[in-house]
Amino acid sequence: MKVSDSDLRREVENLAPGFFVRIELPNTDALCLISDVSEIDDFIESHGDVEIVFNEALRRFEVPSFAEGRREAIADKAKFCERFGSE
Repeated sequence: MKVSDSDLRREVENLAPGFFVRIELPNTDALCLISDVSEIDDFIESHGDVEIVFNEALRRFEVPSFAEGRREAIADKAKFCERFGSE
């Protein structure tokens, strides 16, 4: 499902204070934390109305079209950590 067509808005509207929904970001291992409906529109504006899939085990939304860029970023980060350490 696309971000705009998902139940994401309803889920965010029903969040208790201090809670958030996690969505993968492209070209990094970072996640976007969404706790307000307006942040969904900001995400769509920044990254497009991409397809999302909920990963029940990790309790986050994954974006299949971001997968390759995320893999490359994670591999680059691992190489950096091997070379310089990760403290």
